[in-house]
Amino acid sequence: MVSSSENLSMQVNLFISARNLPDKDTFSKSDPICIISEKKNGAWVKIGKTEQIKNSLNPDWKTSFTLGYWFEKRQDLRFQIVDDDGNGDSDSLGSTEATMGQVMGARA
Repeated sequence: MVSSSENLSMQVNLFISARNLPDKDTFSKSDPICIISEKKNGAWVKIGKTEQIKNSLNPDWKTSFTLGYWFEKRQDLRFQIVDDDGNGDSDSLGSTEATMGQVMGARA
């Protein structure tokens, strides 16, 4: 059997959490959502978003994301965290970019 680099992949489940987010709300704590995107052909493509967690600066989202992980291919990911107040307005709480390889090699 001949193996090619295109077959060197696996499905992974990503679970997202954040710590020490800034508090953008006046009378309560932020209500964060994480939006995940992957760079494809030079453009960021939204993969999905987590549920909103009310009044939390240290969210552990329950929504997970199943992604293909190709061992010999660079996969750029972006994680944007926003405080969604439900009125069409949202405040950025921060963002970061990482490769899938960095995510897979990170300590939990």
